[in-house]
Amino acid sequence: MPLPPYRSRSLHLRLVVALVAAALCSGSLAGTAHADTSPVAGVADGKLSGTVRTAAGAVAANSTVTLLDASGADVAHTTTDSAGRYALTVAQGQYTERIVTTVQARRFAAQIAAVVIGPSTNRDVIVVAPLVPPVTVTGTVRDLAGNPMPGVLVWFQNGDADRGGSTTTAPDGTYRLSAAPGTYTVGAQYESGGNTYSFNANQYILEQDSHLDLTIGRPLQPVVVHDEGGAPVAGAWVAVHSPYNGCRCSAGFDLFPGATRTVVSWGAQGRTDATGTVELPLFGDGVISVQPPPGRAELAPMPDTHYPAAPPSPLVLVEPSVATATNSQPTVTFQGHVRDSAGHIPDATISLSAAAGPADEAPLDPAGDGSFSLAVPPGHYALSIYGYETNHNPEGDSGGAYPDLSIAVADLNLNADRVQDITIPTRSLPIQILDRDGNPTAQSVTANSDATTAQPITLFAGATATAHLVDSGATAADGTTTLQVLSGSTVSLAAGWGQYPLGTAAVSGDDSSSATIHLSAVTLSGTLHDPRGVMGEPTWESAWVSLDTNPCNPPTSTVTRVKVLRQIRGRESLVWGSAGRR
Repeated sequence: MPLPPYRSRSLHLRLVVALVAAALCSGSLAGTAHADTSPVAGVADGKLSGTVRTAAGAVAANSTVTLLDASGADVAHTTTDSAGRYALTVAQGQYTERIVTTVQARRFAAQIAAVVIGPSTNRDVIVVAPLVPPVTVTGTVRDLAGNPMPGVLVWFQNGDADRGGSTTTAPDGTYRLSAAPGTYTVGAQYESGGNTYSFNANQYILEQDSHLDLTIGRPLQPVVVHDEGGAPVAGAWVAVHSPYNGCRCSAGFDLFPGATRTVVSWGAQGRTDATGTVELPLFGDGVISVQPPPGRAELAPMPDTHYPAAPPSPLVLVEPSVATATNSQPTVTFQGHVRDSAGHIPDATISLSAAAGPADEAPLDPAGDGSFSLAVPPGHYALSIYGYETNHNPEGDSGGAYPDLSIAVADLNLNADRVQDITIPTRSLPIQILDRDGNPTAQSVTANSDATTAQPITLFAGATATAHLVDSGATAADGTTTLQVLSGSTVSLAAGWGQYPLGTAAVSGDDSSSATIHLSAVTLSGTLHDPRGVMGEPTWESAWVSLDTNPCNPPTSTVTRVKVLRQIRGRESLVWGSAGRR
């Protein structure tokens, strides 16, 4: 049975258009073919009307809509009103439609070929985020002696999570990667002797194809270990690393020419020789510790200790005796219970850390009473709770690679034993998702709660904290669900596929008792047929359907617009989402 014919009589069209900078696309726009649009005698004029909107659903006012004839001449043009509406009257026929609009303070243009205009044609246009062709960066990674370094991971990162690109250097130390123009943190990471060294420097401005050579390495310095009597300690295990919190260790050299500050994160270790000496990389502001050698029961470990930003050479360490270590380290106890406002216990770890690194930590048992007990020397500590969301809904786990809950108190003064119960301020936020027509719809949704230094949460008296909580789930058939959020925080809601949402919303503080997300996607529905005109047995046969478009991108571009919504069984609808990369 032949496929059903396309319903060409329906003139109400809805189109998603990717707008690309006019300067970037001028070559491809000029080559569009046009059909003859000469008016036909006795045929009334036609009308083209519609609305221009952004991908978020907002109207695109002051956009210019132009109709071009077969020669590329301007037949008619207009500007959208404050509601994004436009209307043009021309002879019925086929035209090219051009839309010029402003997105994020930049003007972009796109053309739509073969627009057939009848007596009354409606065309709604959705303007998605512009796709900017990437530029290429090449260079060579060398060590401090100028030798090429193969196998080095090179990466460009823009912001906290948006990595511009990464690659690994070739056997000759060269690399090549592509990234969108912007301002980046540049990083290089390699392994040596089972240890990882990671360098980065920020504020690299990438505007065009560029060449950028990188320099990395690990300058070795002698470390000498003595006992309290001044005798060398042979066979001691010495470990050096960057601080666990707030690492801003200076590498002592520039990652690339003009780098304002090169920061390193690393760890290395080794045993002292007969003279009590071992060579280790000592970057500025690091942390060092010593474990006694086998058979030296009279020696105690030297705990993590900060060494100077510019350590002397050699760096001499004194490993204490057991008697000295036992008598010199008083401790205080910090204990209590951790729960959220609803009484749930997070599947997390609570920890105290000082400038030299971790001091003590304890896991919280979700099946227990949420109790903890930490023992540390008196002093000032950073308190953190790090783990998974507090509601323990298996369907609510965001599924990401990192825990969903992180809380940090910058300074907690512990000069005596302290019993302190901690309440994570959370609340339930009812959420409803509506499609473009205002109808409730089932869809996945994620809530990101952020408490910043300017808008912190309070865990207990005198302890304000920054925090981040992610909860996610799916709405029911009535479009509703309830997620956990941090009270008093800014909550960002996204419906759809994670970083490519179909709709977003935001809630500030506790001003809103509920939230509504309006989807900006359009819907394409139909029936999938095989060559015989039938789908097959819907109870066991299935297929995937995707939509691809690559407007105005060069042939080598890797930017595509792909979205697979769901498995089709018989007849189901397909939602066309926003831009993606593959």
